[in-house]
Amino acid sequence: MARAYRTPPVALGGKIHDTAKLLGGFRPTRRLVFRLYGPGDPTCAKPPRFTTAQAVSGNGSYQSANFTPTAPGTYRWRATYTGDSANTARNGACNAPGESVTVTRAG
Repeated sequence: MARAYRTPPVALGGKIHDTAKLLGGFRPTRRLVFRLYGPGDPTCAKPPRFTTAQAVSGNGSYQSANFTPTAPGTYRWRATYTGDSANTARNGACNAPGESVTVTRAG
């Protein structure tokens, strides 16, 4: 799983999403699970603020559903590929490059 995307900062009330790219799998199937951790959780240790999944049908880019934050701060995404009979499961790291988005106060 490669991560080459970054969500630009958004004002409170705006929507955010994540994108994960699967590379090098042998006809990967199953799903990617996206988890978003809220402000005040720099180690992704608390329960996620938002979880969504996308079905996988081969190598390529997959996007999470949108989320509308309710508080300003830094949010962190983690994507997990569930694996299948031919491909090993993979977990994205908390604080991986390009996996955080800053939400600013509106105005």
